[in-house]
Amino acid sequence: MEYTNISMIGDDRVRYVLKKQGQNPLFVLGVNPSTADDVKSDHTITRVCGFAQRLGFDSFVMINIYPLRATDIMNLPPDVDMTIHAANLNIICDEIAAVEHPTILIAHGNSISKKKYLRGCLNDLLTKLAEFKEVRFIQLGELTAQGNPRHPLMARADVEIKEYKFK
Repeated sequence: MEYTNISMIGDDRVRYVLKKQGQNPLFVLGVNPSTADDVKSDHTITRVCGFAQRLGFDSFVMINIYPLRATDIMNLPPDVDMTIHAANLNIICDEIAAVEHPTILIAHGNSISKKKYLRGCLNDLLTKLAEFKEVRFIQLGELTAQGNPRHPLMARADVEIKEYKFK
């Protein structure tokens, strides 16, 4: 999948959505955004493009549990910023509502445990997403030993895709 027709909602500080325009996108839920933007990809987005193409999607929509950009999750602040968290929830719901029968790849990986507030942000988001009746949730292979869905960088390109089951 070529990295063209990319748009972003956000800026250098926060990224709410990064997406390739298309008719049939794969939504991918990560922890927090890194360096990819509407001009350049990064390793995670390259893998996202590969999984989307392999699964028959023509595009992707990258969303995250928390929208603050950091290449190292430990550089996120110690406490949640409720303003950007609320904006993140609203923007993600708007994006999902715009797609008929969306599929969401839950792929936050083990780094969710590195900041206490991230699990709460995930629960808030999953509660909102549960309101959408036509959403399909999937994961990359088996859960990690810590019980988390695999991050795209931590799964083989040919990994089996499984239904994600809410805990």
